[in-house]
Amino acid sequence: MFNRVLNASKGEPSPLLQYIAESAGYLDTLPGLLGWPLAIPDSILPTSCSWLKHLMVTPESERWIQLDFQHVEFQRQVARYKYWALSMRSRSTHTEEDETKVKQEGLNLLSDLQEWQRTHIPPYYEEPLSPRSTLDSFSDTSTEVINTRRFLHHSRFQFEAPLHAEIHLLFYTLCLITTFIIHPVPGSMCPQRVELATQFCQCIAAMGESPSSLAPETRTWGQFCVRLTFDDTYPAGIHTPLFVGEMLMVERDWAIDRYHDEFHFSIIELRPIFYIIRDMIEAEWGVNWNGGRNPK
Repeated sequence: MFNRVLNASKGEPSPLLQYIAESAGYLDTLPGLLGWPLAIPDSILPTSCSWLKHLMVTPESERWIQLDFQHVEFQRQVARYKYWALSMRSRSTHTEEDETKVKQEGLNLLSDLQEWQRTHIPPYYEEPLSPRSTLDSFSDTSTEVINTRRFLHHSRFQFEAPLHAEIHLLFYTLCLITTFIIHPVPGSMCPQRVELATQFCQCIAAMGESPSSLAPETRTWGQFCVRLTFDDTYPAGIHTPLFVGEMLMVERDWAIDRYHDEFHFSIIELRPIFYIIRDMIEAEWGVNWNGGRNPK
């Protein structure tokens, strides 16, 4: 139907059609990140952001929204990589050479994600810690996030605006997802995964009491990957040798607490969708951390 409307239009598609195509391309990635093939072709996606001026956004928010929609292109790449990796690994003829290729493609994608983040997203200010603040973060983790906006004993991030933090959260989420496709095992198995999970938590902490990103991939895949990195109780509360890496107890407890935070949205209808996505992610990994919560 969209193609019929697109073909019937003369010249460049209208801003409304461009916005519909961009939104469809984004929503297509949600089942894609669960391992389904993408259904929306890249050919219908807009090549410019001219449609943004029709959304009645402020110049400041338009700046961040442009970056936000740029992450969709990478999210589609991650979804395609996951589907391809799952397909390769499911073959009875899968060899060590094939596995090496899968891992190398993932490392290349991870490098592209991090390079684009460094180059195009404005950096945050990282405030170093004093010895005293480091001790305080270990002594009272319950009030640390609200009072100091730091993640435990790590340095505090400062952002220009909440949307600035959300853009970084989106890319840390995509990077974390990619690490779990490259190495589909839970745990802090490599320093890069631990660093990404830590930076994700630093962004969340920097936002204080305000709800974290409304993006489904951040509140679901992102927080799940962080817990899967730090939480040594896998699966379903039973410690098993499947967990690879050093147990980071303080980080684990913080990640578990944040994982069970309520989803707060101005649009109440979004809450069940987020819980459904989280249930599907947990089912993929064979855990029941969400407890089947799916409020109406």
